[in-house]
Amino acid sequence: ETTPHMPRNNNHERFMDMDRKQAEGYCLECHAAGKVKPLPDTHPQPFRCLFCHKRIDQIQLIEKE
Repeated sequence: ETTPHMPRNNNHERFMDMDRKQAEGYCLECHAAGKVKPLPDTHPQPFRCLFCHKRIDQIQLIEKE
């Protein structure tokens, strides 16, 4: 997989225990144009963020399988 996972840091920690759709509702608070870390122009539409940018706990489950 080449897409970076959602980092487990102070900015993202609160999303680790949320339902995926609930957590995705917060992505554009920082990743919209003009925000802290906007998405590049080449990024696909941001509506299923955690489908590609998996949380680290999801990656660990996949590796165990």
